[in-house]
Amino acid sequence: MHNTVERRSVFISVKSETDLGGEQDIQKMEYQGTRYENKGRTFLRYETDGVRTLVKITGTSAEIHTWRDGAEYTMPFESGVKTHCPYPTAHGVIPMEISETRVSVLEVDQELRIRLSYRLSTHGMDLGRHKVRMIVKTMG
Repeated sequence: MHNTVERRSVFISVKSETDLGGEQDIQKMEYQGTRYENKGRTFLRYETDGVRTLVKITGTSAEIHTWRDGAEYTMPFESGVKTHCPYPTAHGVIPMEISETRVSVLEVDQELRIRLSYRLSTHGMDLGRHKVRMIVKTMG
């Protein structure tokens, strides 16, 4: 018996907000990608400018895997849990920490809505509060 996974083409809209103690940075990006479900998890894949991204979603947790210049960076998000995510650079690895995390996943009117809210820090230095909102729509 084969385990078949239906892959669907999707349009992914991403809005990220960073608040660094009053100074805000807002970015909006749009991607075409693929969505599929397997073993109770939802997966989103997209690629742009040589950067590949895979988002894994399970209940109140999510992981974002990014591959860039031969290095993989993983950001694990779990509601109410502090997580660690080493950030590889050409000069070594920077230890990053994600805390005060909230993950919300909602499917409404054939749209998958994902919200991540978290605080990022390194070496005890606060790198601000971050919000990521993704809206995923099936194409066609």
